[in-house]
Amino acid sequence: MMKKSATKTKNRNKTGGRLKLSDSIKKSKRSRDNEIDEGREEKNVGRYDEDSDNSNFSGRQRGKYSNGEFSGSLDGYSEHRLDEDSYDSGNKSRATNSSRRKTKKGSSPERKLRSKHTQACRYLRQAKFDKALQCFERILEVLIEKHGEQHHRVGAAMHNIGIVHLRAGDLSDALEALELAVAVRKAALGKLHSKVADSLVEMGIVYLSMKKYDNALDVLNEALDLREWEVSQSRDSKKQLLVAKILNNIGCVYYEYGDMRAARKTLNEALKIQEEILGAEQDPAAEPGLLGMASTMCNVGYVCLSRRKYDDAMVMFEEALAIQEEVLGGDNSLVLHTMDNLAFALIQDNNLDNAMKIYLEILDIQLEMVGQDALEIAETRKKITYTHLKQYQFDQALQQLNKILAVQNNFFDRRDKQIRDTKKLINGVNYHLLKFHNPKEFLIIGFSKQGLTNPFTGRTVDFSNYFGKVKEELDISSYKVEKPDNISKVSGHKITYA
Repeated sequence: MMKKSATKTKNRNKTGGRLKLSDSIKKSKRSRDNEIDEGREEKNVGRYDEDSDNSNFSGRQRGKYSNGEFSGSLDGYSEHRLDEDSYDSGNKSRATNSSRRKTKKGSSPERKLRSKHTQACRYLRQAKFDKALQCFERILEVLIEKHGEQHHRVGAAMHNIGIVHLRAGDLSDALEALELAVAVRKAALGKLHSKVADSLVEMGIVYLSMKKYDNALDVLNEALDLREWEVSQSRDSKKQLLVAKILNNIGCVYYEYGDMRAARKTLNEALKIQEEILGAEQDPAAEPGLLGMASTMCNVGYVCLSRRKYDDAMVMFEEALAIQEEVLGGDNSLVLHTMDNLAFALIQDNNLDNAMKIYLEILDIQLEMVGQDALEIAETRKKITYTHLKQYQFDQALQQLNKILAVQNNFFDRRDKQIRDTKKLINGVNYHLLKFHNPKEFLIIGFSKQGLTNPFTGRTVDFSNYFGKVKEELDISSYKVEKPDNISKVSGHKITYA
């Protein structure tokens, strides 16, 4: 149950005095400053009290939320995106000027830092987190020695260290580093600076990963305030996309807590902004922001699946898939996952024919990527088998089952439950292939095999509703298609040059 926190700024220390950032590597803790500006009006960022499952949620207040089952895996929540921002216009110009000068001996200190940063980013992309952390900590030491502890470049270095810890799964260390980054950036750049919002967003992701949902809402709402203020000061309409990204993250927090109505409303608000800014007629390959919009669409789709609104889920996954395929190509894990979710929604809606087409397309792509002997191939064949058996297509199901068994024999002991379940189904299918069915069963099986669909709904016609059930029906529960793991995305993991 989430705690009440009617006022976010109470019981939190303000940043005061000089921060001993050199001790941060030794894991010293600091509190962050949560006051954005004493003169600013409080904005109502909790806009969903009118129809949310939680009637107590309003404005800055966090009430007790309805209990819900948490869905999905947080492992896939981050974009893992490396974005080397400019660190300072003055430093950039000085670096440019210095690059024009010919140095007689060695490289300039700034070039060495840039080289170290590039090396750290390379290690991070390769998931060599220890080496990346060593590089970023070395950069931090150099910057503290050069600029002191309350300099914006020191804040950027602490931010990067937090990102490495977050990517490595060291959430407590990530939180410490990001708290320091927020404090330093507020002191050096001002409380309303966009870089403060960057670090707050990362803190929100940490709290979400720690399942501290109330804390995640606090910092993400604070970041949202900063982004909205930034938008109000800019004539660039695309700045609104920064607001949409944070709304998407807040929607993910609600989703993980189980408040699906609030999640849907927040994600829809994010999607509305993205659609208004990016437009419907742009070439997806020419507008990278559309990939972020596709992620929001998938997140809405996950919420719809949880609420059993399968028609809405199908619309979202289809629109997201069109963008993802254009930008990423067909042989991409994210594309395959969206296809898998779309097929699941179709299965739940009893649209078996279209679900089968998608599973067969997934199988073709996987066969090219990993070959026929991989376990993931067997898992996709299970879904195809289940769809065949739902339509009494025993011959096709038997072909898939034999291929599944061949793969399973390479990975599991013959007494393993998965092998036993597959053999049991093979025996059951063979029985029905040899069995002489009575006239009623013959009609049910014969019509079902054709995969006839209702022309108005697109759903596969279930003839057992008209003629009754087939006797000795196969138990296919072990092959039942389960909802795919959630790999919806929050926006974050942004590396900045210090």
